[in-house]
Amino acid sequence: MDFLTRIPEATRHSLYRLGLAIVALAGVYGLVSDVQAAGWVAVVTALFSSAMAVANTSKTPVDEA
Repeated sequence: MDFLTRIPEATRHSLYRLGLAIVALAGVYGLVSDVQAAGWVAVVTALFSSAMAVANTSKTPVDEA
């Protein structure tokens, strides 16, 4: 996941918005049903949020004194 840490924050923000916009447009144009669109939104959200969180979280243990 090293490549994800190199994605600038502004680009990540745009990717989130673009992914959800694509799903919404697919629903509007009838390419997917409402139920399928909801599923795809869940997939896009899970992939982006989980992958980006893992990539941008420190892997070193915190020393709690």
